[in-house]
Amino acid sequence: MLDSIVDRARDIGAVLDALPAWFGERADMNRVGMLGHSRGTVTAFVEAGGSATLGISPERRIKAIMGLSSGTPSVTLTANPDFANIEIPTVLVEGTLSSCNPPMCNPPVSLLAATEQAFAKIASQDKQLVLVQNAVHRTFNSGLCAQTQNSGAIAEADPRAILDFKTAKDALTSSTGLPLDFCTYSDFTSPNDVRPITLALTGLQVTPANVPRTGLTSLAVAQQVTDIAVSFFNRVLEAAP
Repeated sequence: MLDSIVDRARDIGAVLDALPAWFGERADMNRVGMLGHSRGTVTAFVEAGGSATLGISPERRIKAIMGLSSGTPSVTLTANPDFANIEIPTVLVEGTLSSCNPPMCNPPVSLLAATEQAFAKIASQDKQLVLVQNAVHRTFNSGLCAQTQNSGAIAEADPRAILDFKTAKDALTSSTGLPLDFCTYSDFTSPNDVRPITLALTGLQVTPANVPRTGLTSLAVAQQVTDIAVSFFNRVLEAAP
């Protein structure tokens, strides 16, 4: 787990080093923003504030961060971001139903509470916490519905497609929210019918009346997140020196 966060921090630094060579003057290194989800949010914390535990210094080229539903408390505690050093503009977006359940988290924990705790520790005077009603942790993973459809269809068609079966199983048995919570009926039936594998893995027969179980789709949340990100980064990065 420690190696994962350290590697991510190194990767971000390497990308920022390379951007001017890739894009020339189109890469304005004075106006760099970072957006992450889950462990990506924890990585944003570490990049913005550093982590004495991991020996990571703040990445000063990053002028603003936005996080979508923070990682589990165990990941955050292990990374131990220096929240008091996060003085750049920050927006955190979290779902009111966001939680981590067994087997990943035993006993269950509220990821909403974890995000609220992180938000309170951040030193920045320009910070905002946005709550999305009825969103779970993985509602913010906008590609998961298509991933479930594609991997489920391949696994149903070919018993030897063990990696696709694992991908579908991981999605449909996740501890932090299921496609059943935020995918539409058509995600399970078009272009292929993946209801049989969904039934086998979850015990639920998908119907037009029982999905999405939260009443909120990941597509709708993706649009909300895009609107927030555009408004936030435009405001703070245009003002960056």
